[in-house]
Parts: sequence; structure tokens; C-alpha cells
Amino acid sequence: MQNGAWTYFIQAGDGPVKIGRATDVAARLRELQVGNPEKLKILCATKLLSEAQAHELFAEDRLRGEWFRPSEFLLNFALKMC
Repeated sequence: MQNGAWTYFIQAGDGPVKIGRATDVAARLRELQVGNPEKLKILCATKLLSEAQAHELFAEDRLRGEWFRPSEFLLNFALKMC
């Protein structure tokens, strides 16, 4: 994992969750918010899990690209991770 990088879980309203990586998660949230009509919120930012590991862990919930269905498993994981 890149030094200083965080794996983040950002949710659009009560809908999909984006799992990505950034060194400045708050700045990334602001960038994503510009193109999203839903209010975005950071569920979790961690250095304990890489983006690739998170994508693999939640592969069954993948909608498209880095966006995932907010399954009970994913949401509980994000809440417990942070």
C-alpha cells in the first residue's frame, strides 16, 4: 500500500458505497461530491486494508467499478473497521 494512502468507504446517501484510495480523504470526498447529487459521507478510512483487498472482500456486492451495494456485511465491516 502506498505510504500515506488511506482506503476509504464513502456512501452516497443510504445507497452505494465507493471504495477507493486517497492520501487526503476529505479532499477526495469534496471532489466526488461535485459530480454526485446525493449527499456523500465518509463511513471509514483505514490503513489496515488495501483498496484491492477491500474490492476482493466485497466482490459479491460490486455494482460497477469502485461502487458497491451497501450490504449488511459491508456496512458492518466499515463501522467496525473505524
